[in-house]
Order: sequence, then structure tokens, then C-alpha cells
Amino acid sequence: MAGSPRNPRAIIGFGVMAAAIVAAVVIVVVTWRTPEAPPRPLAPAFPKPPEAHPVIPSPEEPVAHPPQAFCEARDIAMTSISLRNMHKAALAVAKAADKKGAPASCHQSSADQGLSQAFDNFSKRTGVCVARDSELDSQWAQLDSSVLAFGRCIDCTHPRDDRLTGCQRMIELIDAAEKSMR
Repeated sequence: MAGSPRNPRAIIGFGVMAAAIVAAVVIVVVTWRTPEAPPRPLAPAFPKPPEAHPVIPSPEEPVAHPPQAFCEARDIAMTSISLRNMHKAALAVAKAADKKGAPASCHQSSADQGLSQAFDNFSKRTGVCVARDSELDSQWAQLDSSVLAFGRCIDCTHPRDDRLTGCQRMIELIDAAEKSMR
């Protein structure tokens, strides 16, 4: 058998066996190695404290700026007249409302949608002029509160007495804003 050719399958089998033995030796050597000690934890580095800023003194008296356009005294008068007109319509609807309030589906009626649109417009109109550091801030705040009372007056889910209270509060706030303008 000295001169016979070798079987190719035997050569491939021998190569696979040799590779498996080498792989097993590598795995054993890697797993038996002594593990490295974990790195020591370092103390956290704290950020640099902020530098002190000089204190800027506030002015002696607070300064009231002149009202911006569309937030002047004449605008308060026009807005309060418009709110009074809407109050009449809202009061008529509130008086005819259910004593215990209506279900949430009541918002779909055309009368409620018209009043809701007016509420949205008024809340945008008065909200623009509130807290602007002007001499008319308190009057605009009162008108903005009257718009919130208007929202309570027109909310069909509230009981009738609650709605009427909102309508009454709306007029009181409009009167207070107009009275402080005189």
C-alpha cells in the first residue's frame, strides 16, 4: 500500500479533525487564562462651579409701559360693548336651558356653536392684552375674566343656575373694568 493513492475523503476528514483539535485547544487556553482584575472605579469629576454674576439692582419704581396697539382704553370700551351684546344672547339661552344641564351632545346645536365661536374670538382678543406691563393690565384682566364667565354662561352641560351665575359674574366684571376706566 505504499504506492497507492490516498483517498480524498480521508484527507478532508483528517483536516477537519486537525481544525477541531486546534479550536478546542484555543478555547481551553482562553477560558483557563486568569481573568484580568476589573478597572478601579474613578471618583466622579464634578463640573466647575458657575462663576458669580454681579447682581443688577432693579429700578426703584416699576415702570408701566404705554399700552400696545389694540390694547388701548378705546379698545377696552369696544370690547366691553361687544361683551355686553353677547351677554344678552347668552343670558336668553341660559334662561331657557335645562335645570340639571344637558348631555355633552348639546354642543352641536347651531346656537351653541355661534356662542362658542364668539367665546373663542373674545378669549383670543382679551388674551393678547393681558399681562403686558401696561397701565391697563387690570382692566384687561377683568375683561379676560368676564370672557371666562361668558364661557361658563354658555356651557350647555352646566345646570341652569350655574350658567346664570356665570352670566351675572360676566356683567359684574365688565362693569368693574368700565368703572376703573372713568
